[in-house]
Amino acid sequence: MVISPDGKLVANGSWDKNVKIWDVLTGACQSTLAEHERELFSVAFSSDSKLVACAIDDKIVKIWVVLTGACQSTLIGHSSSVWSVVFSPNSKILASGSEDKTIKVWHVSTGAC
Repeated sequence: MVISPDGKLVANGSWDKNVKIWDVLTGACQSTLAEHERELFSVAFSSDSKLVACAIDDKIVKIWVVLTGACQSTLIGHSSSVWSVVFSPNSKILASGSEDKTIKVWHVSTGAC
Protein backbone atom coordinates (compact mmCIF):
# COMPACT_ATOMS: atom_id res chain seq x y z
CA MET A 1 0.00 0.00 0.00
CA VAL A 2 1.20 3.50 -0.80
CA ILE A 3 -0.12 7.04 -0.28
CA SER A 4 0.03 9.43 -3.23
CA PRO A 5 2.44 12.38 -2.90
CA ASP A 6 -0.49 14.82 -2.85
CA GLY A 7 -1.99 12.86 0.07
CA LYS A 8 -5.38 12.42 -1.62
CA LEU A 9 -5.19 8.77 -2.67
CA VAL A 10 -4.05 5.37 -1.46
CA ALA A 11 -3.18 2.53 -3.84
CA ASN A 12 -2.90 -1.10 -2.89
CA GLY A 13 -2.10 -4.19 -4.90
CA SER A 14 -3.01 -7.63 -3.69
CA TRP A 15 -3.15 -11.36 -4.21
CA ASP A 16 -6.53 -10.91 -5.93
CA LYS A 17 -4.63 -9.51 -8.96
CA ASN A 18 -6.14 -6.02 -8.69
CA VAL A 19 -4.92 -2.57 -7.77
CA LYS A 20 -7.44 -0.43 -5.98
CA ILE A 21 -7.24 3.35 -5.76
CA TRP A 22 -8.91 4.76 -2.64
CA ASP A 23 -9.96 8.32 -1.82
CA VAL A 24 -8.37 9.23 1.53
CA LEU A 25 -11.10 11.67 2.58
CA THR A 26 -14.15 9.54 1.81
CA GLY A 27 -12.67 6.05 2.05
CA ALA A 28 -14.40 5.21 -1.24
CA CYS A 29 -12.76 3.06 -3.89
CA GLN A 30 -12.11 5.43 -6.79
CA SER A 31 -11.10 2.74 -9.28
CA THR A 32 -9.97 -0.85 -9.69
CA LEU A 33 -7.15 -1.60 -12.11
CA ALA A 34 -7.80 -5.22 -13.01
CA GLU A 35 -5.90 -6.36 -16.10
CA HIS A 36 -3.34 -8.39 -14.16
CA GLU A 37 -2.95 -12.11 -14.68
CA ARG A 38 -0.88 -12.73 -11.54
CA GLU A 39 -0.44 -11.31 -8.05
CA LEU A 40 0.95 -7.84 -7.40
CA PHE A 41 3.90 -7.27 -5.10
CA SER A 42 4.45 -3.51 -5.14
CA VAL A 43 2.77 -0.28 -6.25
CA ALA A 44 4.17 3.25 -6.56
CA PHE A 45 2.73 6.67 -7.39
CA SER A 46 4.46 9.16 -9.67
CA SER A 47 5.47 12.43 -8.00
CA ASP A 48 2.45 14.26 -9.49
CA SER A 49 0.08 11.46 -8.34
CA LYS A 50 -1.13 10.95 -11.93
CA LEU A 51 0.41 7.51 -12.55
CA VAL A 52 0.61 4.25 -10.64
CA ALA A 53 3.20 1.58 -11.43
CA CYS A 54 2.68 -2.07 -10.46
CA ALA A 55 5.22 -4.84 -9.91
CA ILE A 56 3.64 -8.11 -10.99
CA ASP A 57 4.45 -11.78 -10.45
CA ASP A 58 4.26 -12.48 -14.21
CA LYS A 59 7.58 -10.73 -15.00
CA ILE A 60 6.03 -7.42 -16.09
CA VAL A 61 5.46 -3.89 -14.86
CA LYS A 62 2.33 -1.93 -15.72
CA ILE A 63 1.93 1.83 -15.56
CA TRP A 64 -1.62 3.11 -15.13
CA VAL A 65 -3.17 6.56 -15.56
CA VAL A 66 -4.96 7.22 -12.26
CA LEU A 67 -7.62 9.61 -13.63
CA THR A 68 -8.85 7.34 -16.45
CA GLY A 69 -7.84 3.89 -15.20
CA ALA A 70 -6.18 3.24 -18.57
CA CYS A 71 -3.00 1.21 -18.89
CA GLN A 72 -0.32 3.57 -20.23
CA SER A 73 2.46 0.99 -20.60
CA THR A 74 3.26 -2.67 -20.13
CA LEU A 75 6.99 -3.03 -19.52
CA ILE A 76 8.47 -6.40 -20.45
CA GLY A 77 12.07 -7.36 -19.80
CA HIS A 78 12.47 -9.24 -16.54
CA SER A 79 12.91 -13.03 -16.61
CA SER A 80 11.27 -13.61 -13.22
CA SER A 81 8.74 -12.03 -10.84
CA VAL A 82 8.97 -8.27 -10.37
CA TRP A 83 9.10 -7.47 -6.66
CA SER A 84 9.37 -3.69 -6.50
CA VAL A 85 8.87 -0.47 -8.42
CA VAL A 86 9.80 3.14 -7.70
CA PHE A 87 9.56 6.38 -9.68
CA SER A 88 12.41 8.89 -9.81
CA PRO A 89 11.67 12.24 -8.09
CA ASN A 90 10.70 13.83 -11.44
CA SER A 91 8.74 10.68 -12.50
CA LYS A 92 10.52 10.48 -15.86
CA ILE A 93 12.25 7.24 -14.85
CA LEU A 94 10.89 4.09 -13.22
CA ALA A 95 13.09 1.42 -11.66
CA SER A 96 11.93 -2.16 -11.18
CA GLY A 97 13.59 -4.87 -9.12
CA SER A 98 13.10 -8.54 -9.88
CA GLU A 99 13.66 -12.00 -8.49
CA ASP A 100 15.95 -12.44 -11.53
CA LYS A 101 18.49 -10.36 -9.56
CA THR A 102 18.28 -7.38 -11.92
CA ILE A 103 17.13 -3.80 -11.63
CA LYS A 104 15.77 -2.33 -14.82
CA VAL A 105 15.49 1.40 -15.45
CA TRP A 106 12.64 2.47 -17.75
CA HIS A 107 11.76 5.73 -19.50
CA VAL A 108 8.18 6.39 -18.39
CA SER A 109 7.21 8.33 -21.53
CA THR A 110 8.45 5.72 -24.03
CA GLY A 111 8.52 2.48 -22.04
CA ALA A 112 12.08 1.87 -23.21
CA CYS A 113 14.45 0.05 -20.86
